[in-house]
Amino acid sequence: MEPRWTQPLAGIDEVPWTELLGDDAAPFLDALGGLAAHGGNADMVADLLDDEDYSYPCGIEDEGFGYRDTAVRVLGFLARIAAQPGDIAREDTIELIDRIAHGEVQRAGRSDAEMDSRVDALRAALVEARPALVEAARHPSKLAPMLERLLAGIDAGVVPGGADEPRWRGVARPFLRTASLRLAAYGDLLAVNEETRVVFHSAADGTVVSTLAFPNPARYETVAVSPTTGEMRLPARWSEAFVDDHGPGVLVAERRGSRVWLWRPDGGDWRRIRLTRPGSLRPSAWRVRAMTAGDGECVIGYGDGMIARFDSRTGLPSGLPSGPPLAVGRAVDRLDLRVGGGRIAAVLWLELILDVTAGRRVEQQVWEPPVFYNAGGHARIAAITGVNGRREIRRYDIATGDEVGAPIVAERPTALCVYRWQGRDRLAVAAYRQVLRFDAETGEPLGPPLHGHRAQLRDIAAGVVDGRPVLFSLDIPAPTERAATVRRWDAETGEPFPAE
Repeated sequence: MEPRWTQPLAGIDEVPWTELLGDDAAPFLDALGGLAAHGGNADMVADLLDDEDYSYPCGIEDEGFGYRDTAVRVLGFLARIAAQPGDIAREDTIELIDRIAHGEVQRAGRSDAEMDSRVDALRAALVEARPALVEAARHPSKLAPMLERLLAGIDAGVVPGGADEPRWRGVARPFLRTASLRLAAYGDLLAVNEETRVVFHSAADGTVVSTLAFPNPARYETVAVSPTTGEMRLPARWSEAFVDDHGPGVLVAERRGSRVWLWRPDGGDWRRIRLTRPGSLRPSAWRVRAMTAGDGECVIGYGDGMIARFDSRTGLPSGLPSGPPLAVGRAVDRLDLRVGGGRIAAVLWLELILDVTAGRRVEQQVWEPPVFYNAGGHARIAAITGVNGRREIRRYDIATGDEVGAPIVAERPTALCVYRWQGRDRLAVAAYRQVLRFDAETGEPLGPPLHGHRAQLRDIAAGVVDGRPVLFSLDIPAPTERAATVRRWDAETGEPFPAE
């Protein structure tokens, strides 16, 4: 029997296109026919399927695209066009298939059941199109890696994502709604930054334990994009929340200045402590570029590459060595820091420095802050490496700088955290719309992906409730909403909470 992709538009007349697309039906069929016959412009097909009310910048890799529900009915035809012998529009078609597969799920005014139904239909269409996609992958193409990732995502049940597992539908609910893009957790507390305040919630039930409302809140508000220049003015001050053995804490710094403060609870109020960098003043280089807290320390990175360490309770210099200034070459405007096990790791201009004291660097592009973990008594670091659309999680031994094991492949990873269970460190990954779990030492997956978010994830954090590790995942709010969704999961079983 002749394979169906030699007749990519077989069955096209059986679909009620006029009912589905209205006046766009005729130009759509012309565009799709041209794409199949002589490699016409796939952009015309995409434009006619586009949901014009749903395209927005998601802030992670590229724009988030929303397509009409009709796009689900088109996937089979597109897959067979891509599988045809020769190279007729193969790359444009593969790219369009990938964009439909990863299209945004949320829609204003739609019920959860309606959105779940759409995701299920898209999933079924991708599974049905899989043989044609496998055939397309046999042909040489510069988009072969994209197609390989799409097939892997389909097989792993990660793509399309955006719906609860059937057994949790109508049962699982968000843990929190928050106007934040960052999470911090430790023990039984979860912290969220909400521009003009930081709220600390109980990790057990989400109740508010403490709130730091910043004085002069206008200094922390994000200014809207200028309609004339397109420039966004950043807030005058920025903050990083943390939780440690001493309880809640918040670091605050001037975006264009050198001052940085540590806020700690003091009775029923909050106390502010100025963190003063030792040394002579060089104002042009003193701007605070990064700050973090961990292991009882606050670590501050400055524009001249200097790193200062302070006690996270008293705010006094810790006296611990931080090594020579980072060799920045010029004033730093991209720096991330993480502290763990007495060591400081840095991401400078996308380059990972495993230990700033030793100056050991890794030749990989790193976009997100790394995490420390322990494997068999060895101190190690995991980091998201690579370029947009091709990111992996790589692990490194801090003492030697050597990479450990094979890279962990995940769909669009954006954040990492570490949790510990049964004496071993585990990695949790915010990847696309799912939470993934891996054994930190072996890189082996631990259980299936955790589904429930309708939007791409931005951050992930780990806490402890009743002696068990729990994970918190945060997505990017829909364009029609200001608040993002936080979900809580049992790190071992993957069960969502609350679920009733």
